[in-house]
Amino acid sequence: MARQDYFIGLKPFAKNFVERTITVQETGQYSDPASGKTIGRYNRLTQIPMFRKLVTGTIWAKFSVGPSKLAYLYRYQDHDGKYYQEVVQAVVSHHGWWYFTALSHKGVIVEASLWTQEEMAEATNQSTTGN
Repeated sequence: MARQDYFIGLKPFAKNFVERTITVQETGQYSDPASGKTIGRYNRLTQIPMFRKLVTGTIWAKFSVGPSKLAYLYRYQDHDGKYYQEVVQAVVSHHGWWYFTALSHKGVIVEASLWTQEEMAEATNQSTTGN
C-alpha cells in the first residue's frame, strides 16, 4: 500500500461548534445605479456564520512530489472578538501520516474537541480498510 497524507481535521462536535449560524435581521434598500434612486426596500431574517474563518497555518503533505498543501489551519473568531484556534492534536502514522486537529481557546485546549485514541484508531482503520 502506498503511503500518503490524510487530513481528518476537527472531530464532529468541534466542527459543528465552529460552523454554527445565527439568525439576524437584515434591512436595506435597492438603488438604481444610474440615478441613485431607491427602487425597493427589504427587511428579512437571514442566517450568518457565528464565526469568521481566518487562515493561520498550513499543513504540508509529506508524501507528495514537490510542495503540496494538505490543509489549512484556522482561527475561528466570533462577532465579539472571542476566538478559537485550530491546532494539530496528533499526527498518527498508519500507511502514511494522519492529521487530527482540536480547538484551543486562550492557549488552552478545549477538552470536548479532543479526539480520543479510540476515535483516531477507528478513523484510520475505516479509511484504510474501505469500511
